[in-house]
Amino acid sequence: MADGADAATRLGLAAIVLEQPPAAALATLRATPAAAPFLAQLAVFLHRHGHRCMVEAEWLHPRWVEAPHQVIESLAGYLRAGSGCDAVSAAIVQAEEERLAATAAVEERLNPWQRRYFHWPLGRLQRFCRRATTASTSSSS
Repeated sequence: MADGADAATRLGLAAIVLEQPPAAALATLRATPAAAPFLAQLAVFLHRHGHRCMVEAEWLHPRWVEAPHQVIESLAGYLRAGSGCDAVSAAIVQAEEERLAATAAVEERLNPWQRRYFHWPLGRLQRFCRRATTASTSSSS
């Protein structure tokens, strides 16, 4: 989402997102030719993450793909944060560094046999848990 907020700013669309209610902002963006790259990025984001919503545990809430104005509402929050997008990117990088350091610290305490059995569930956990990385956010948000 931080990349979406950056794109809105770069394309001069931030005012639309910030000054209008989310559904109206989305309609305005769809009617604005200059917003085509932003809307293409939004479509990719919805394809990858449209199954999510603000309250994921509650099935009565519409998914983002069903109500994309929810994403616009979240983007407005990123835009209001201003340099917060940079802070989000820095936090993602820091979290990845901490994850790698923690893994290395555990590996140091294990013998080769234990390391093998440590990596098997760790790999499964990392594969099935959502993990933000700088590589995935640049293409998905």
